[in-house]
Amino acid sequence: MSQVQIATVLTLVQTCGGGGGYVPEPATSTGISCEDYELMLNIEIEYVETCEVDADCDQILSGTGEEDCDTDDLIVSADYDPSWFYDMLEEAEGVGCVIDFGTPSTCNPTAEPVCVWTKCRWQ
Repeated sequence: MSQVQIATVLTLVQTCGGGGGYVPEPATSTGISCEDYELMLNIEIEYVETCEVDADCDQILSGTGEEDCDTDDLIVSADYDPSWFYDMLEEAEGVGCVIDFGTPSTCNPTAEPVCVWTKCRWQ
């Protein structure tokens, strides 16, 4: 390939999506970025929110909501051991990460845990 051809290819790659524009978030002192902490924790939640019946949803993950009430926190399967989750969340917060779990940021004292489309939710 000639130098002109190489220059043409590189120009096309830069202008046609080769650069992508996405810049990964820098790693924290633990070697993990806040973005990756959030991704890992949210994937864990996705897995442990699964249910078959309302009775499966009876464990509240305290501190996952923005409001100071249980019904803004995530609710997960009763047989889930949250040790890894809380350890990872504590580690993330310890290096300054703010993890968003996408809770509705509202308190509803009459909400009940339910299983909706195989996911634990408040209703």
